[in-house]
Amino acid sequence: MSDSLQQYANARSIITALAGSWRSNAAPPQISSAELAEITPLLIQSGAAALVWWRIRDDELAKSDAGAQLHQLYRMHRLEASLHVGRLKRVFQQFNEAGIEPVLVKGWNVARLYPEPGLRHYFDLDLCVRHDCYAEANRLVASLGQERLYVDLHDELDHLDVMKWDEFFSRTQILMVDGTEVRVPCAEDHLRILCIHWLRHGAWRPAGLCDIAAALESRPGDFDWERCLGADPVRADWVACAIGLARVLLGAEMRGQRSESKGRNADIPVRLSVRCERLPRWLVPAVLRKWDRSLSPNYRVPLLSVLSSRDGAWKDFAKYFRARLDQPVRATIALHGRFNNCPRLPYQFGELLLHGVDKCQNRWSRWFVRSQRRGGLVIQPRITL
Repeated sequence: MSDSLQQYANARSIITALAGSWRSNAAPPQISSAELAEITPLLIQSGAAALVWWRIRDDELAKSDAGAQLHQLYRMHRLEASLHVGRLKRVFQQFNEAGIEPVLVKGWNVARLYPEPGLRHYFDLDLCVRHDCYAEANRLVASLGQERLYVDLHDELDHLDVMKWDEFFSRTQILMVDGTEVRVPCAEDHLRILCIHWLRHGAWRPAGLCDIAAALESRPGDFDWERCLGADPVRADWVACAIGLARVLLGAEMRGQRSESKGRNADIPVRLSVRCERLPRWLVPAVLRKWDRSLSPNYRVPLLSVLSSRDGAWKDFAKYFRARLDQPVRATIALHGRFNNCPRLPYQFGELLLHGVDKCQNRWSRWFVRSQRRGGLVIQPRITL
């Protein structure tokens, strides 16, 4: 990993700044004010600014211009955190009154693992509801006024996990938030969802790996690793690789001893421990490339503006295309691939093709619906004998 760190200077500084930032006693990072100034825009863009402020708050770096920017973001996120809690309570009260039991994933359920409110910025409330209640829950969200913009409703676990809803729901737990009951996943399911969600989005946000580290170090003593990893060996390996990255890049710690035993215990299975020590050769460099430029996989350059431009927009499009193709983590997850040492390029081209087909289908569907509404398109069924 040392060679990769030397190659990606910004990623190296981000790792130094964020290591241990989820802990209450995090020491100041060993970076210069110039290095902090260089990565501050990347930290702000990726949502990790407040975490770095938490580490430098008692250091001379806090007095720098970059430190002032990070402090401002921390104060804003802390204020937003109190607003989010109030919104969370109101939304859950509405759902409870309607007889619908949602499960909150990510968001506040991650932020509560950090030492102070506001350290982990989030925007929406990811709520999962039973399929039978999904239509009614959608109507309820639509009636929430402006607060509906902050609710991301999922039909059961949707793309978050493949577990059967009844099994998942039976393992949830209820937390009290100022007298309001909030249902959240168990620690095992929560950690697995965090790992796979972060990988599915290309592993581009370092704050997401801090979430995994925080969940890893705060897990209860009776944490069941076999339940967390699940029955699917491919997905279990994804989880193990994400945990391995949290350990290698950010110094996350795992309590317990390596153990061959199974069941409810705090010991670490051999397959997890070994996997964390033997990550695929391409994985760490791929993550460092993402962090070094902090470019979201959803970044877009409109092709029409490129075709009509004469001021070098082609360079932006070429940059976008290279960045869009350079998604080995996201591509492997999208095609349910294994994290081995085989080349990633087939996965990358396959995912790019699959993404293009999905985009074409979605656009055709929207065009078809608009045409039907306008009455300008009539399709007669044709029967061929």
